[in-house]
Amino acid sequence: MGELPVGAPFGMRVASLSSDYPVFVPRLNDAVPASKTRQPTGKSLGRVIATYRYRRTTRLWRWVYPGLAVVAVVAPFLHAIQRYNYGYTNHGESAAVAWSRPWFILAGFALLTALLSLAVRLRLAQRFIAIHQHGITLALSHKQAYRWEQLSGLVTEIRQPRLFGLSLQPKYRAVLIPNLGAPIRLSTALENLPDLLTRIKANLYPHILPDLKEQFIAGKWVYFGPIAIQRNYLRLRQRQIPWNQINQIRIDQGYLVIELHDLPRQRLAIGKIPNWEILLELIKMGASA
Repeated sequence: MGELPVGAPFGMRVASLSSDYPVFVPRLNDAVPASKTRQPTGKSLGRVIATYRYRRTTRLWRWVYPGLAVVAVVAPFLHAIQRYNYGYTNHGESAAVAWSRPWFILAGFALLTALLSLAVRLRLAQRFIAIHQHGITLALSHKQAYRWEQLSGLVTEIRQPRLFGLSLQPKYRAVLIPNLGAPIRLSTALENLPDLLTRIKANLYPHILPDLKEQFIAGKWVYFGPIAIQRNYLRLRQRQIPWNQINQIRIDQGYLVIELHDLPRQRLAIGKIPNWEILLELIKMGASA
């Protein structure tokens, strides 16, 4: 991982992101101040730029699942009929009912499970996230719509699991944070989730960046979840650390790593830090000022 040399006032190094971490990093100089951003009229979110739905099942599974469901229902049902007929013919109605009842129950349970699974799949197929020119629509457990200025941040994390030294498919975690209300977890079942996150950041960051930049330049505390920064200090886990005690800050395998001169390094999962790309950019801006 390469390092970007920086100068006063921080006197530390801010490591660049590794190339295997596909994230959108905003450019501070390109951000448009919030007061000059063109605001749309009315409640319209503008035209739809892109829509992301839940991943569709494969063609093979579309045939396999109905086949398994039919077998799971029909097999015990036919066996129940066979047990009923045999019991009724040889031992009377009481025996027939007693011998066939468990198999009828099993067939009914299988039918109920198949129908519930189908209902869940149909419900998931109706879920989507749409990126608009001026906001975002989330049709998940229920439908919500936000303008970009109604959102305060995004938490993203990418894990690269390994098995016997081999890299497996990356695992993503993303949480959208509105100004009001509970955070919204974005399911990993959404198609093309990395592209969705890139589009959200590309539209959201220019709205929240100017205010954070202004607060930072004014010497105020700027908060990123469990970590906060200002011109003279970094605050982590209720500990205030002067910038001259920090040697390096970098992203390493999903963690924000803070190298200190005379103390043990500090590590914090970036999955706990909203807008962590903006955090690094503000640090770089202050370090190169």
